[in-house]
Amino acid sequence: MQAINKNIKKLRSLKGLNQGEFAKLFDLSRANIGSYEEGRAQPKIDTATRIANFFSISLDDFVNKELSVNDLSGFYELKENEIHTPTSHKNEMVSVSYVDSSEIRKFLLLGKAKNQISIPKQHSADLALCHKGHHLEGKDGISEGDILLLKRIQPSEIQHGFIHAFWNNEQMTVGICFLYGKTIELKGIQEESSLDSLSLDEVGKVWRLQSVISSKQRNYEYILLNNRISELEETLKRFISEHK
Repeated sequence: MQAINKNIKKLRSLKGLNQGEFAKLFDLSRANIGSYEEGRAQPKIDTATRIANFFSISLDDFVNKELSVNDLSGFYELKENEIHTPTSHKNEMVSVSYVDSSEIRKFLLLGKAKNQISIPKQHSADLALCHKGHHLEGKDGISEGDILLLKRIQPSEIQHGFIHAFWNNEQMTVGICFLYGKTIELKGIQEESSLDSLSLDEVGKVWRLQSVISSKQRNYEYILLNNRISELEETLKRFISEHK
């Protein structure tokens, strides 16, 4: 995650913005930007996503790759009025259906919910789900009652190591997705917390987590990347063992 700290500083310098001006673009404080650039803190996943989307940078590159000035100079250029006035699109709100676990089946049948909530348009979510369960809890995890902002995707768009929600066998399951060929395993924060296993061909409806509405400060990107790193380490160990 150190790449993202350096990339934020390079982006800000390239655009000629001080920390306060950069912070205002994303509803943050100058202290937030300072702590990111100095490596004392990491931006939450929704913050990282907003910054990456704003500058048209791949989130994966923004988080994992230390981008050069030449790399960054090819991305979206700020207009002068956007430096002094926060971008208008970040203030645009859209309504999405809000459901809890007991209402999800009815929502899928009717295509609408009795409750709606307003969220910033840039989250690109089309469903707000009240999370149930403790399997994603931890120091920086997702607690029961948090609102998950989800975006409906195709099975081919499922990403290894990221949180997804699956509707299969009349049940909604939310967990970290691990892909083994055409097999999908959903797990919680703890390694032993296995939630479900299914074939990619069996996937019904699936959503990817875009952001979380919660009163707690958390670093979801850190959790997800740690899980991905652990999984890569296990894969490498298996490969070495099989080719001795």
